[in-house]
Amino acid sequence: LRGELGAGRLTGLHTALVDGVEADLPLAPRLAHSAPQPALAWWELPDGYMFDHAVHHLLIVSE
Repeated sequence: LRGELGAGRLTGLHTALVDGVEADLPLAPRLAHSAPQPALAWWELPDGYMFDHAVHHLLIVSE
């Protein structure tokens, strides 16, 4: 399936998945004054597929 979709379309699907998950995440509270502030609380993901694979999808989207 990856070969049939091609790199561009596959990246678009990862982006759509990440965007959909982000829409339901709460805003991140202030963690520390000296640390970069994340916008969303990704650590609030419930157990499940996205909890286990979020880093993989986020890396592809950020390429």
